[in-house]
Amino acid sequence: MTERAGRVHLRLSAAGAALAALCALLLNLVSSRLYLRADLSADRLYSLSPGSKRVLRSLPGPVEARAYFSNELPPEFAAGRSYARDILREYRSASGGKFRFRFVDVDRDEEGKRAALSQGVSPVQFNVVSQERYEVREGLMGLVLQHEDKKEVIAVITKAEGLEYDLTSRILRLTERKKKVVALVSSHKAQGKDRLHESVRESLGTHYQLRSLDLSDLTPGATVPAEVDALLLLGPQERLEPRHLYALDQYLLSGRPLLAAFDTRRSDFQSFMSSTLDTGVPDWLKSYGIRVKQNFVLDMQCQKVTLSQAQGWFTISNIVSYPLFVLSTALDRDHPATRGLRGLTLAMASPLEIDGPGLAVRALARSSRQSWLKSSWARGAFFNISPVQELLPGEGDPKGPFTLAAALEGPFTSHFSTAPHAAHPLPKEADPKTFLPSGRGRLLVAGTSRLAAPEMPAGDAGPVFLMNAVDWMAMEDDLSAIRAKGIVFRPLQEIPPTAKLVLRWFLILTPP
Repeated sequence: MTERAGRVHLRLSAAGAALAALCALLLNLVSSRLYLRADLSADRLYSLSPGSKRVLRSLPGPVEARAYFSNELPPEFAAGRSYARDILREYRSASGGKFRFRFVDVDRDEEGKRAALSQGVSPVQFNVVSQERYEVREGLMGLVLQHEDKKEVIAVITKAEGLEYDLTSRILRLTERKKKVVALVSSHKAQGKDRLHESVRESLGTHYQLRSLDLSDLTPGATVPAEVDALLLLGPQERLEPRHLYALDQYLLSGRPLLAAFDTRRSDFQSFMSSTLDTGVPDWLKSYGIRVKQNFVLDMQCQKVTLSQAQGWFTISNIVSYPLFVLSTALDRDHPATRGLRGLTLAMASPLEIDGPGLAVRALARSSRQSWLKSSWARGAFFNISPVQELLPGEGDPKGPFTLAAALEGPFTSHFSTAPHAAHPLPKEADPKTFLPSGRGRLLVAGTSRLAAPEMPAGDAGPVFLMNAVDWMAMEDDLSAIRAKGIVFRPLQEIPPTAKLVLRWFLILTPP
C-alpha cells in the first residue's frame, strides 16, 4: 500500500507540475497580447489617454514604430527608455493589432544603429563617472514611426512628459489625408504666426497648416477664405474698419471657429503707464451679448515678478506680488481648453460679461474672490500700473470673481444688418447674396492677448492653454487632453489668516 500510494502521489505531482507549466504558458501567451498596468500617478501620467485610444482604434492601416536606444544609459535617461517601452506596449494593446513596434538595442545591433542615424535619430553625449574614471559617451534615444510611405521621427526621448502627445500627434499626422488650416490675423499690428511663442508655433505647425491673414488684403465685402478652418485674432493694436469686422462676422456665422484674445488698453512696461486703446473689437462683440470693460482686474491671488533697480554700483532685485498678473485657479476642468491645467496667469486682463440669448457659455478662467476693479481707472485715460505702488481695493470698488476667458457656441446673430437699430449697417459694398444674418459657430474670448507671451511667468500653462484652444476650435479635442498631461504648475491657493495661524500651530505642536 505504501509503494502504491507513493506512485499515485508521484503521478499527481507530475500532473500538477504539468498543469502549472500549462497555466504559465497560457498566461505568457495572454500577457504577450494583452498589456495591463495599474497607474497611481497624478493625472495618470503613465497611462494612455482616452483620446489616444480613440486614435489608435480608428487607424486606417498599420503603423510601425522602431525605438532605437542604447543599453547603457545614465539613470536620468534610463527611466525614459523604460517608459518608452511601456507606453509602446500600451499603444500596441489599444490598437487591436494595427500598431506594431520593435525595440532595437543599438549597442548590440550595429546595423540598427546605422539605420537610426540615417533616419534622423540624433546621438546624445553624456558624462559617465565610475571607478575613478571619467569619460564622455554617446548614446541613442529616439524613435521612428512609419505608415505606408510616410515617416515621422522623434530624434531624442529624454523624459516621460510629453511623449504620449508626440506619439499620438505624429500618428495623426501620418494617417490624416489633409492638415487643417489655422490662420492668424497679421494686420492691425496683431500677433501673427511669426510673433507666436516659439514652442506654440512649432507644436501647432506639426499638426496644422499655419498661415497669416492680412484683413487689409480682402476686397470690400469679402470674407475670410473658405479653406481656413480656424482663425485667431491676437492682440490687435489698431482699429479694425467696419469691412474688416464684417469679414470676421461672416466667418463666424458660417459655422467656423474664432479665437479673439485682445487688450482693451495699452500697457507700457518701461514707463509703467496704461493708456486707452480702441480696436473696435469690443463694440463688435456687444451684438453677441459680450461686454468687455475697459479696465484691468486686480487680484491678491497673483503672480510674483522680479524687479531690478540700479543703486549706485549695484543692481538690487526684489520679488514682489503683482495683482495685475492675475493667477486664475478657478478653471473649467472639463473644457478641452483648460482641462488638466491647475493655474493660468492672465496679465492685464479685462473682465467679461456675457448675456447673449441662446448662447452656450462656459467660463474658462475666473479671478478669485479677492479680486477687484479700481473704479478710478475706468474713468482715466492714463494711469500708473507700477508694481511697487500699493494696490489695494478701495471703498466702492467692484469685487470679484470676474470672468477672464470664456468659450461660446452659437447661434450667433450678425452684428451687421440693414435694420435701423443696428450699431453698424451692412456695408454698401457687401454682396447681399453672401450676407449671413445668423449662424452657429465656436467663439473663444479672452480679455488679454498675453496668453503665451515669452515674458509671462508660470511656465507652460499659457502656451498650453492657447494650443488647447486651437485644438478645441479645430474639433481636435483629443489632442488637448493628451497635451495637458505632465503640466505640473500647481500654485498654492491663498487661505484666510485665521486658517494660517491654526495650521502653523498644528504643525508646531504635533509630531511630524
